[in-house]
Amino acid sequence: MPRRTPQVASLVVIHLLGAAAVFAQSPAFIRDDIAATHTPRAIAVADVSGDGWPDLILGGTNPPTIQVLLSHGTEDGDDPHHFFALAPIPVGGGPFDLAVGDLNRDGRPDVAVANADANAITVLMGIGRGGFAAPDRHPIRRQPAWCRHWRLQPRRHP
Repeated sequence: MPRRTPQVASLVVIHLLGAAAVFAQSPAFIRDDIAATHTPRAIAVADVSGDGWPDLILGGTNPPTIQVLLSHGTEDGDDPHHFFALAPIPVGGGPFDLAVGDLNRDGRPDVAVANADANAITVLMGIGRGGFAAPDRHPIRRQPAWCRHWRLQPRRHP
């Protein structure tokens, strides 16, 4: 059976593209309400569980936590809930933004959190299947309002 992208991930992409999104036919969306973090401020999409389906990572300020919503895919006959929430991970200081990438090059996605209220960047190293190691807080001078991940390639000399 062919694999399909979960509908929520498609909704996120359409929201980011705005009016520029053009479809040959009308897309069908399924609403999936999930109790997750309170007062969400940041969202990221990445396959943190390693199952090939995009998962959601939410950052919220009340309480200051991130929460991973694992996708179990969308196959015919599934129940209407395509995501399930893992326990919130306290990061302190009010997460304003999230960045996901393989920061330590172990092949697992890691999460960096901009905690503006705590003047810190919190890093959570992925341990597989949607889990993360204990948060590692790095203080900085000013309130970080955003963070990004870039993979920088070393310069190769001939």
